[in-house]
Amino acid sequence: MSQAEHHRGHHDEHHSEHHSEHHQEQDLEQDLEQYFERAGHHRGRNTEQHHRAPTRVEIEDLRQDAAKAYAALKGYFTASDNYWQVGCVFDTLTDGVRVLGTATDPGLAQDGLNKYRSTTGYWYDDFAWWSIAAAKAYDPAFGPIFGSLDGSFAGVAQQAWSFIDVGLKDRVHLGAPQVFENRDNDVFFTVPPEVPLYWATPRLDNGRGSGLHGVWQKDMFAVERTPPQWTGPTEFNPNPSQPGPSMHLGPYQLTVVNALYLLNAARFEQARRLNPTAPNCASQLADEYGFLKAWMGLSSSNPVPAGDRLLNVTFGDGSAVVLERVSTYAFYNGAYPRVQNWDSQTSWAGDQGLLIAGLAAYYQLNPSESIIASLLNALLLGYARHLVDKDGVLWPYYPANSQNKLEQWDAPDYASGIGVFMRGVLQAARIPNGPVAAAVKQPEFQAFLAKAVTWATSAPTADLFSSLNVLATLLAGIELLTPRD
Repeated sequence: MSQAEHHRGHHDEHHSEHHSEHHQEQDLEQDLEQYFERAGHHRGRNTEQHHRAPTRVEIEDLRQDAAKAYAALKGYFTASDNYWQVGCVFDTLTDGVRVLGTATDPGLAQDGLNKYRSTTGYWYDDFAWWSIAAAKAYDPAFGPIFGSLDGSFAGVAQQAWSFIDVGLKDRVHLGAPQVFENRDNDVFFTVPPEVPLYWATPRLDNGRGSGLHGVWQKDMFAVERTPPQWTGPTEFNPNPSQPGPSMHLGPYQLTVVNALYLLNAARFEQARRLNPTAPNCASQLADEYGFLKAWMGLSSSNPVPAGDRLLNVTFGDGSAVVLERVSTYAFYNGAYPRVQNWDSQTSWAGDQGLLIAGLAAYYQLNPSESIIASLLNALLLGYARHLVDKDGVLWPYYPANSQNKLEQWDAPDYASGIGVFMRGVLQAARIPNGPVAAAVKQPEFQAFLAKAVTWATSAPTADLFSSLNVLATLLAGIELLTPRD
């Protein structure tokens, strides 16, 4: 039984109200499907009448720009020791070698393996970036890149997945799906501390293996883990990790970790079609998809009111943007408490790309989920219409301005959003006959992508993530733009 159902059982009046609202929620789900249909009747700034499609020669010339961006990115990758950042970048470097040719960087696989082994992750989402990138070793298209190291990278993919899925095997960090059950783990305190009261019960959760269960970015604990009272493994920051207004990231069900978990599980399920040695992640995939589907307002059996949904559809034009975290905790003391630092607008571009890639993979595995096709189109247009300013500059978050709180919290990390979005689109479009492959060929998205490529050809490659953004955009242009001749 979910927490929400539990509380409804103890509040008859609330149960009655919810029963009457259930039919309204079914109507709202149908309204979302109708809303997505509006996308074809609206046009953003990148309308086809203003679009001049590139020639084949112009698209081919992008390879030179991409090669320069690749060289810049590889240099920053080599110099960095940030585990999650280099894992994220390695994903696009492998895309680059696939598109530009193995002669671009014949030593990439060994360099990547060395980098993985010499760096360390801490937060649960850190491990997913490496697992997703390394799982390409199961994809025949990347065979020439990984070569004889394909088995080593399959091992990397499985090890990093194990870290996010079941934890670090240290009796304290038990994995992203177990964070709430494992909150305030006190096994290594000399004297178990008195834990301060806080409220963080997930609103939508039926437990692992139920088809409705999400994950958290970092373990949740209210008492500082430091010697001599704490005798366990050294705890990484923040320490303590307790939900609160000043705790921007960490002990929450953020979209980034849930979208990564969805994509990670889907990659293994795709791999299992060709390679039975790949991990069986069918249950994890079902749990995560059910969680995200419900939070987006697409599940009549687990309804969420419009104002609380993960999906921002307030634009009125059929497009959508997914917010950066879920909105509320389980019903408590007569209400659904707000998750700290949630608001109804803030979104990260990277979440859009991760979700597009994850949903496209899920749809390939589960084609009966027909709503996914129109949702993917809405997300593609959400970025194209609302995360690009009037001058054609791409932004890593919405609202697209420097006052965005994500920039205030962690500008260097969130700067990667453009590259993560473009990579997600590129990878989703590789699925034969998939909805993204069709959607990116539509005139409006082609116009957006052409402008994005124009931006990328003059954008700086001044650091790791600016180089990632440029290269990922150019690779998307090379593979997805339709020439006019």
